[in-house]
Amino acid sequence: MAIGFILIFVLLIVAELLKGLSANGTPPVLQKYAWQMDLAYVMWSSIAHIRMICFVILAALLWQM
Repeated sequence: MAIGFILIFVLLIVAELLKGLSANGTPPVLQKYAWQMDLAYVMWSSIAHIRMICFVILAALLWQM
């Protein structure tokens, strides 16, 4: 239960960091991949959905704990 909470929390943080990095230009780590523009588009167009899903899962895990 606690491991699930931590994993979802980390996923939420990673999603926010990737979105923030793509706002300031493509991070050097992702520049070598052909799909980096697709990732940036998905992160910017669906970050609200990703946040809501992660927050709901976090709330459910907190409720169970």
